[in-house]
Amino acid sequence: MSLSAGQPISAAPNVPEFQFQSLRHVCRQDWLTICTGMMASFLLASIYMSGWPQGLIPEIKVPYAYSGDALSSTWLIQRAMEGWIFHNDRSGFPFGSSFLDYPGSDSASFLILKILGLLTGSSAGALNLYFLLSFPVNFLAAYLVLRSLRVGKALGFAAAVLFAFAPFHFLRLVHLFYTWYFVAPIYFYIGLQIALNGKQFDFKHASWRRRALLAALYLILSSFGVYYTAFGMLVIGAASLVALFNRNLKTVRFVAAPVIFFLAIGTAANLAPNVFNEHRLGHNPEVAARSPVEAEVYGLKPMQLVLPRPGHRSPFLAGITSRYNDNTPLVNENYTASLGMIGVGGLFILVLAAFMGMAGVQVDRRLSNLAVMSLVLLAFMVIGGLGSLFAHLISPSIRGWNRASIFLSFSTLAAVALVAQAFSERFSKRVTVQVASAFALFMVSVGLWDQTLPPCKACLDAVRQPYEQDRAFIEQIEHDLPAGAALYQLPYMGFPESSPINKLNSYGLTTGFIHSRNLKWSFAGMRGREGDLYFRTLASMPVSDQLRAIQDKGFAAVYIDTDGYADGGTEIIQAWTDVLGHGPDLKRADGKVVMFNLAGSPRPDATKIPADSAARQLDSTPLPASRLAPFLGTGWSSLEPWGVWSEGAASTLIISAPPAGASHLRIHFNGFVPSDRTLVITAGIDGAEPVQTIVRPDRTVGLMMDVALPAQNSSSALSVSLSYDKPISPQQAGVSSDKRMIALGLTSLQWVGP
Repeated sequence: MSLSAGQPISAAPNVPEFQFQSLRHVCRQDWLTICTGMMASFLLASIYMSGWPQGLIPEIKVPYAYSGDALSSTWLIQRAMEGWIFHNDRSGFPFGSSFLDYPGSDSASFLILKILGLLTGSSAGALNLYFLLSFPVNFLAAYLVLRSLRVGKALGFAAAVLFAFAPFHFLRLVHLFYTWYFVAPIYFYIGLQIALNGKQFDFKHASWRRRALLAALYLILSSFGVYYTAFGMLVIGAASLVALFNRNLKTVRFVAAPVIFFLAIGTAANLAPNVFNEHRLGHNPEVAARSPVEAEVYGLKPMQLVLPRPGHRSPFLAGITSRYNDNTPLVNENYTASLGMIGVGGLFILVLAAFMGMAGVQVDRRLSNLAVMSLVLLAFMVIGGLGSLFAHLISPSIRGWNRASIFLSFSTLAAVALVAQAFSERFSKRVTVQVASAFALFMVSVGLWDQTLPPCKACLDAVRQPYEQDRAFIEQIEHDLPAGAALYQLPYMGFPESSPINKLNSYGLTTGFIHSRNLKWSFAGMRGREGDLYFRTLASMPVSDQLRAIQDKGFAAVYIDTDGYADGGTEIIQAWTDVLGHGPDLKRADGKVVMFNLAGSPRPDATKIPADSAARQLDSTPLPASRLAPFLGTGWSSLEPWGVWSEGAASTLIISAPPAGASHLRIHFNGFVPSDRTLVITAGIDGAEPVQTIVRPDRTVGLMMDVALPAQNSSSALSVSLSYDKPISPQQAGVSSDKRMIALGLTSLQWVGP
């Protein structure tokens, strides 16, 4: 951004060049304003999060968020602090915990978080400082771009502050990586350079040093999330269309093409470890399985841009948004898209500029090009828009198109600042400054009141109690167990993106890893891989069998979160008490998490571990649902009292060789089929002729299919493969908030004769 201008690109005929203000000149001239804005943004954000006067000193001991996806972020920060996010031996013990099945392009964010974690000594401190630092960083990027567009100091300062304090910023705290959205102004800046025939990003005519700096800038931008890179490419693509319309092919070749090339290279480099892992271990259908339908589910409803932010200071405005969210469908994370009053005014300006341009009315080219880029983004964001087409034709991996709302936040605020600047310049120079300053003060006053909530000390206190309760409990465990001891965690919960289990929220089992420094934990082996399948099966076995297995694996204790059980853990605690001969050795302060120390515990006799083939024996009697676990291979969810749902597009069963006289495996199941489609299930055993069953929405319960045995079989175990043409989540079907991609609900198995 601070690069000086290179050699000019030839202008297209009859297209006058807009003279951008040099960023280097802005930094030299406005350094005091920039420093003031950055420091004020950081301090004000801290006060909003911690209250007055506590916020004068940033909170680094207790995280701002401590549930759901915020726990996942904290878990990842702790991994980064201990090495890097890809592999960690303290999670998923004894198999280890790999994060390579879950693709991402956030290496720059993780590097910053690692540094902050090492400086503060805690994942909580890293999370909070990363969030607070995002305010001055976002302010800086917005201010520099606005000043380069020749917006005055006062209006540029006001718009940059409102961009830094967008409703999106606070509402996305639990999705931590989206809070560093400073890339949005930069992408718009590059887009405007392309559309307005700017000179600062000409790659061909630049010196080698300058080319290296430009390439580094683009590679850094690509390392702050694949979503923001995708949105940035759309902005650059829209600007390139404008340049082509103006017959400025050189700008497309020498500016746009290098940007897109290096963004693609950077994204590929970020994803390379995930790609190599998939090549080495094979595709994991249980992780990050996306459906094109999700682009519709997580798209944006345009009304959400203009609605007041949720929980607005004004009860009247808060009520409008609340009634809309409570009474309309497809409200999910897209509720974070509110632009605020000032932003809505800017949206109106951009739409008006687009219509005026189409009508042949002369419009400020900065506004008209911002309008084009913003409308292209909006066309992808909306439900039923181009984002859905992208998901069907190219890739469903980009599903949260609503997240581009923060890009619109910048373009709409920039539009307001540009119009206000143009209006103020109608007066004399002295009056211009006064008018611009007055309007800037109005923008900041109204905007901050509208876009933020009052400081909430009670909010932080509500997080402090469970955080410190967990910390004290884990410290006690670490004190009582030898260094490096391993804890077997119950209930079984898949990782990542697991649905809550009773009252146990997603990622609730990460707290042990987060608060300990040398203990090892069974949770967080990647679902669908060896460790996850082992613990998934083990958790369904009798407690005596579980004890034998975990003793063989070297576990020193059992850790039970009773929120994961419908009866509050009464039955499971009693079962472990019976087999060990004593009750829990430690309890968390609220009694909801307990630990059994296995030191000196007797070894149960005549037990079997899950890998034993005897656990997979079938006969001609239908198998009870409670005994399905040993037969489950890949592609299954957690076992429930009635049976188990498949997850993803395929799953497997592992079954011991059949008894004499058996010719078919009978699978009893239910189907999950929305009313507007059918489901095709294909099943086969070790190369035998597969069979297909079509499940229709009018009959989904009490179904069965017979799968023939291979003509010859010498193996002691058989592998049954099942595939589903249209798995769908209950959330996508509008049934519940369950995100699992399900199709077949296995209820029983049995062998049958000819």
